Amino acid sequence: MEKQCITVKEVMALWDLKESAAYRLIRECNAELKAKGCLTVAGKCPRQFFYQKMGLTEPTIAQ
Repeated sequence: MEKQCITVKEVMALWDLKESAAYRLIRECNAELKAKGCLTVAGKCPRQFFYQKMGLTEPTIAQ
């Protein structure tokens, strides 16, 4: 089962970014979620929201 939140290290690997840039992306996503009234955790972002925001399709998991 895949984790529900994406972490900074995963964002770094997915986009080939440095740590500071990955944190910036997650902060932007979390700011948008917070404006909608959602609770957020620093350094993590809901995976589904992140993929949607970045225009990606979530990888399918073979069962």
